Amino acid sequence: MSRITAGIITVGDELTSGDRVDTNSTWLSQRLLELGVETAFHLALPDDRAAIAASLRESAGRVSVLLITGGLGPTEDDLTREALADALGESLMTDEAALRLLRSRFEKRGFEMPRRNLQQAQRPKSASMLSNPVGTAPGLAARLGAAPVYVLPGVPGEMRRMWADHVAPAVRELVNGSDRCHTAWIHSVSLAESKVGEIIEDLMRRGGPVVVGTLVSDYVVSVRVRAAGDGPDVEDLFVTAARTVAERLGVYAFGRDDDTLASVIVRRLKAQSATLVTAESCTGGLVGSMITDVPGASEVYLGGWVTYSNDFKAEFLDVAPETIAHHGAVSGLTADQMAVGALAQTGAAFALAITGVAGPEGGSAAKPVGTVFIALAFVDEDGEPSSFVRHFVFVGDREMVRRRAAITALAMLHFHLANDGMLPEMLGEFRPRVEAEA
Repeated sequence: MSRITAGIITVGDELTSGDRVDTNSTWLSQRLLELGVETAFHLALPDDRAAIAASLRESAGRVSVLLITGGLGPTEDDLTREALADALGESLMTDEAALRLLRSRFEKRGFEMPRRNLQQAQRPKSASMLSNPVGTAPGLAARLGAAPVYVLPGVPGEMRRMWADHVAPAVRELVNGSDRCHTAWIHSVSLAESKVGEIIEDLMRRGGPVVVGTLVSDYVVSVRVRAAGDGPDVEDLFVTAARTVAERLGVYAFGRDDDTLASVIVRRLKAQSATLVTAESCTGGLVGSMITDVPGASEVYLGGWVTYSNDFKAEFLDVAPETIAHHGAVSGLTADQMAVGALAQTGAAFALAITGVAGPEGGSAAKPVGTVFIALAFVDEDGEPSSFVRHFVFVGDREMVRRRAAITALAMLHFHLANDGMLPEMLGEFRPRVEAEA
């Protein structure tokens, strides 16, 4: 059996100029991996008919299936259907069924179809139309040499619907009888990529059927375990490698595949029937935003405060004015009182609080830019409020400091929930150097 691979081409001047970020390729690669298909390449092309046609001919010979997004609109610079016809050596023809459907959509809305939309009902002679129930641009299915080719709209919502309705079922049929690509992601947090590399160094050596690599984003390091082929031997090696990675990362490993740190926390809080509140200063609500990105978070997340000013910290979270006067708004004691105050105000089981200097101004010799204090308050076994604070110094610009602080706050809660209240050493944690006595 042979392993199938895919190529993805995105079309549009806005992509090659950097005016728009290509999210379609990432999304399609993820969906392909779910089906056991590895993406061999991503290619972005400008609105150039000759360049698109040449790339289609060359790319189709390199992969088992080719996906193209963009260039199916009604304007002069939408050239993908013409380029596909050129690559096939065919002329365009009008698909009467597609034209009738297109006209009826405009008529139902009380409009006459513009002349420019006529081109959306055209296809190369050997190609077929893919229906688009959420837009005016039908997709196209064709075959270049041995490779099936699918042309999808560039609008993400339309592209995703067409993938689900037409392309995914066809790709599943390709996968049947072919070698499958097994892929797993094991995610870790608050551990340096270099440290992760040391922990799994022997597993990352190339040459075997299982390939292990790392990807880092903020303070999350994800380890990808991949193996191509079918049969019990390959699957056993793959499963063993993924399990070994998770075991070696220990408490720092928080989830797999589509898990996020926030989704894992929401799941753990639900399992404990526990609730969470947040009190944020320098992060401006980022922790709350990450939590509420998770569907169903309302079951466990009560809400939070963005207490940016000192007066708000005192008024809404009962931070003592003398604490700010003597220790500063950016201090361990202020963070602690923010967390305890949020807990007292709501009766939640857990409260996270963050205060810091995100920059670029506001730092000092004692508290440089990147200084952040994070507090976690919770109700202990005796029903009494308890808390602890960690001091961090994060490197990076303002946005990096804020994101790393928010992720680290979630990591503190995760470690507490997953490790019986014990916290390991964490990336960015400030540990004052103690000079040896003479």
